[in-house]
Amino acid sequence: NMVRQSLSSTGDIQEYMILDDHTGLTIFYMTDGVTEPSDYTAKYRPWEGGIVLDAVMQYLFGFEPDANERTIKLRPHLPNNWPTLSATGLRAADERFDLTVTATRTGHQVKVMPVVVGYEPWTVSLRWDLVDGRQLVRVLVEGEQVDAGSIVTIPGAFGQSSVVIPDFQLSKDTPSVTVVFEESLPQ
Repeated sequence: NMVRQSLSSTGDIQEYMILDDHTGLTIFYMTDGVTEPSDYTAKYRPWEGGIVLDAVMQYLFGFEPDANERTIKLRPHLPNNWPTLSATGLRAADERFDLTVTATRTGHQVKVMPVVVGYEPWTVSLRWDLVDGRQLVRVLVEGEQVDAGSIVTIPGAFGQSSVVIPDFQLSKDTPSVTVVFEESLPQ
């Protein structure tokens, strides 16, 4: 939400931003006090927008591949009560993955469906943040309930905790896995 407010009309974003009005902050300095000032915080560096876009993508998908170990960590988020989120062509080594995250209307059930587009097996780890004080009821992988003892709960800041389900395999034989998180609202 904040990134959208901070972009210029051409999609640029500065290195330093003022929180109150989302304008850019540029600090100047003079090395000898006499010559032309130089900018300490550059206004237009082509990589600043890429850095910010990478952070947004990391927040939305939490896609962290390790090609050497053939593992993928996922930690997707559905911001602003979005009902669904999809990405196609996420890359790990020379292979591609698609990811779809869908929430029910009530927000009590979330489906995460990673799909392998390549041919070799990958081990996938999935972390889901429980928001608004929700509690985990159960996790289903391909319709089979995951043993509650194998799910790791990670306490987080501000009373928000996360759950990590056990690793599962994606391969050409099982091109997609549907993971369903069922949550309950706090009492």
